[in-house]
Amino acid sequence: MEEPRKITLGLIFSYIFGGMFIISGLGHLMSGNIFGGIAILISGLIIFPSTYKIIIAKTNISLSTGVKLLIVLIALIIFANTTDNSNLSEKSNVNLVSETKKVEVVKKPELEIISLRMERDELGGYVIGIVKNNTNKQYNYAQIEINLYDSQGVQVGSTFANITNLEPGGIWKFKAPFFEKEAVKCKVKSLWGY
Repeated sequence: MEEPRKITLGLIFSYIFGGMFIISGLGHLMSGNIFGGIAILISGLIIFPSTYKIIIAKTNISLSTGVKLLIVLIALIIFANTTDNSNLSEKSNVNLVSETKKVEVVKKPELEIISLRMERDELGGYVIGIVKNNTNKQYNYAQIEINLYDSQGVQVGSTFANITNLEPGGIWKFKAPFFEKEAVKCKVKSLWGY
């Protein structure tokens, strides 16, 4: 009658690491790392208990634990020297760049000027525009202040418009009058509300 086989910690590790080395070796062979793949595959076959028994039966050679460790160490050195790490660093840089791009977020202003134009008439004219409330809150009061300039860029006046109860997501169409006939350009000085 055959004695039952003892399950030891070394036997468990032999199955785990042997299997990992065999799978890793096959993976590297398929990805093109021939020498590294063969080195890891051979060390996996020697470590894995079932394949090691077949090797002993076919060759009638048994290796000591120290020789097995030496073969695994040599295989790891071969593997490390044949693995191309340049792709890893390039991929890492690409990921860092894309992560940086993800951080760049442009937030819309709470009160946003959608359009702005000047319209002339016989008394001066109007600055006409649209403001949007980009928030979920109601503005009890909002005001836009606009500076007026002549064709040389000299400020010749200013105007403003205001509104009460601008609703969340609301659109405000404003018309701010001016009486400076020389005004041909305008620029928003401030847009605020509460």
